[in-house]
This record gives sequence, structure tokens and C-alpha cells, in this order.
Amino acid sequence: MIYDLHVHIAGIGSGESGNCLSPAFQRRYAFRRLVHYLKLPPEVITWPDCDKQIARRILDWVDGSMVDRAVLLAFDAAYNEDGTRDHGHMLMVTDNDFVADLAATHEKNPVWSKPSPISARRRG
Repeated sequence: MIYDLHVHIAGIGSGESGNCLSPAFQRRYAFRRLVHYLKLPPEVITWPDCDKQIARRILDWVDGSMVDRAVLLAFDAAYNEDGTRDHGHMLMVTDNDFVADLAATHEKNPVWSKPSPISARRRG
């Protein structure tokens, strides 16, 4: 059987990863549930290697699954009309290089997907 699986990678920006998770998103049930599901303690967001810990747990889950391959997805930032990041409208950013490095070192994730800059632009 073939499964079509993609995996979103998240992080708070620890270790200069380039990732960002807004304080509002860190308080959301979805993030707390993810941390619980990955068997990490709530204080993981204070660890200097938080992003690596979250990524490692997600990749370990993929390794232990029956999935042969998974596409890793980055999250692009929201941008203002002038091209600067719109921090007021961003819940999560996952740096392209962070995800590409994970994909390069993990045999089940040889592919990563860079988000479209058009889809990341805030309209309105």
C-alpha cells in the first residue's frame, strides 16, 4: 500500500534555527498536544535545543512507522507589502535551511518542500 504523507516541522527558534513560534501559538491546545504526543515535557520550549528535540522526535516517529518516505514541509513567514516580515500575523515559521538540513540527513525524508512566497503573502 502506498501512503502520501507530508510532515510539518516546527520550532521556536532555538539554536539559531531560523524557526519561530509565536507566544500565542505556544499557548494553543494544538501545540501543547503535539508536545505531549512527542513525549516531551511542557518546558521543552525553554531548552536551548528545543527545535532539534522536536524535529528528532518527529523524525523518530517517521522512522518507526510503516511509511517508506515522507516529504518535510517548511512554513514561510507572512510578509508586508514592502517585503518585510509581518510578525503580527505570523503564528509559525520553519526555516527552509533547517528543513533542508533535516531532509539531507534522514533517509526516509529525501525530499523537502519550500513554501511558495506567493502563498505566504498576507492579502488585504
